[in-house]
Amino acid sequence: MGLNDLTIEKLITEINGYKEKMRTIHEEYGRASSDLQDRINVLGYTLNEHLKQTKDQMATTPQRLLNLEMKFVTGDVNESEYRRTISRASKRSN
Repeated sequence: MGLNDLTIEKLITEINGYKEKMRTIHEEYGRASSDLQDRINVLGYTLNEHLKQTKDQMATTPQRLLNLEMKFVTGDVNESEYRRTISRASKRSN
């Protein structure tokens, strides 16, 4: 039993509909991929700038203050001792 012309036309119409849907999905994927790449590039630039600023700050900050900051962050120095030491250091630099 062969397929009649109406059935073949219906199949061709469905296949063409699926092809169009796939084309649309492919285009949307391309746009989403491009947008994501743009966002990744911006994030990478932002992170690199922040890293550069952090390195510059570390290069211009005396080592003893960096050590104190590290001890404060890790909990080896309490806040009052940290503030007292920072206050003394700023008085010395003036």
